[in-house]
Amino acid sequence: MSKKLIQKGSSGTSGIILSRITGLARDMLIARFLGGGSVMSAWVLAFRIPNTFRGLLGEGAATQALIPILGNTIHKEGKEKFKRDLGTMLATLAIILVVLCVAVSTICFAIKPFFPVYRVNAALSLMPILMPYTFFVCLTSICAGILNIFDKYFLPALTAMLLNIFIIAALLIFYKTSPEIQLINISFASLFSGIFQLGWLLYLLKKEGVFPYPLKPGSWKTPIVREFFTLAIPRFIGATAVQISSLMDSFMAIYISSFAAPALYFSERLVYFPIGIFAVSLGNVCLVSMTKHISENNFQMVIKDMRYGLKQIIYVTVPMALFFIFYRHELLSMLFGGNEFGSKAVDEAAWATLFYSFGIPAFCAMKIISSAFYSQKDTKTPVKVALWCILLNFCINLVLMFPLKQGGIALGTVISSIVNCLTLTYIFRKRHSVSEGSNEVLFSLVKVIIASLIASALSLLAVRLLSELDMFNYLNWRGIMSVISGGFVFGIAYFVINLITKSPEQHDWISLITSKLTKTE
Repeated sequence: MSKKLIQKGSSGTSGIILSRITGLARDMLIARFLGGGSVMSAWVLAFRIPNTFRGLLGEGAATQALIPILGNTIHKEGKEKFKRDLGTMLATLAIILVVLCVAVSTICFAIKPFFPVYRVNAALSLMPILMPYTFFVCLTSICAGILNIFDKYFLPALTAMLLNIFIIAALLIFYKTSPEIQLINISFASLFSGIFQLGWLLYLLKKEGVFPYPLKPGSWKTPIVREFFTLAIPRFIGATAVQISSLMDSFMAIYISSFAAPALYFSERLVYFPIGIFAVSLGNVCLVSMTKHISENNFQMVIKDMRYGLKQIIYVTVPMALFFIFYRHELLSMLFGGNEFGSKAVDEAAWATLFYSFGIPAFCAMKIISSAFYSQKDTKTPVKVALWCILLNFCINLVLMFPLKQGGIALGTVISSIVNCLTLTYIFRKRHSVSEGSNEVLFSLVKVIIASLIASALSLLAVRLLSELDMFNYLNWRGIMSVISGGFVFGIAYFVINLITKSPEQHDWISLITSKLTKTE
């Protein structure tokens, strides 16, 4: 069964790749139109607020609480009960979101005069536009999670692409306008994209035959509402703390300098690219698979899925982390450099990327580890650990944000994420007496680190040798050609090393790609 995880995950990954590519194009244009200063700082802070609520009431707490409940309903009680429960929960969350959107917009409008600094004042001014977007994107995230229960990953994963397309269109259509006007344009584009995203997923639910029934009087008293809030409230507390921590990072960065917040934003866009492509998809598949195993009282398969998911995460993310560390300047310059986003902005973002890159494996592993708890309807343990780690993160930020600036904030996030992963893994092993196969993941980590270091050395050597050839003097070796040539050598070297060492993770990927190519012939 574990090998099927990567097969299902690849379906969602395909959709996420398309969304991430358009997202990268979106951020490239935003960098060029808004730059790396005050206007970009305003957008970073403004867009962080709806994303905060999406993490709370969308793809975060609500989805992670609903999937185990509704997954159990569809397997044991059938579609009719499933549609009634889904309708009840969507209506409940919609009402909560409406109240929240009105309240936040009103508060932001009221406090705006007390923040004369442009980047804060402008961010607060955008809230009446972006908070309605929050309503649509939160319900969209929940519907996408519901479709995952039915092994539908590709089409739901494409919804984020709509946001990217709308923002890209707004930037290009009004390309002659000032950065300040573009800020308003992309805010409205975000709102319109949210409407289309929700409509698209409701259509997919109808096509799947699970379109939610309308809310009926008395539905609030159904067991699913109580069970949902029982599971979700601890997760809400933890997610709230996490999102507040992210907001605090943004506020701290804004007061470090005008470059710090954009630097963190663009370094996050780069670092979270592999997380969004691979970890989110595999994490969703693991949660659905583990939930099914729990309903079948087959806990050994939960352990097996967790171990398999972690090894796949290690195989993919460790080499990516090293590649980002060594080629961060070139990548950022190639993707975001130009126009308003100058060399100073690139340097500031590269400084944050250096520290963020070390955390890529931990950020991704958290998606797998937390799924093992959520599948058992245990939301309290991850929350308790997360709260302590958030406190740790805040303390580290206070110590490091001035000597290391945005690099200190990034490093604090990485350290707290690693501690979070290790703590949850220890609790899981101790609680369930897991000992067999524990060294398997550690051995895989050591092997992949060695292979990645060798591949990095060969890649850097190749780029240096090629850059010294006269025939290549006209090329900008701190730009696109160094990334392409270095990435090519790195990829080939990593592949060959794992081929020689007979990596089972690589074998699974080769088998998957071969089977897909065979089907297309």
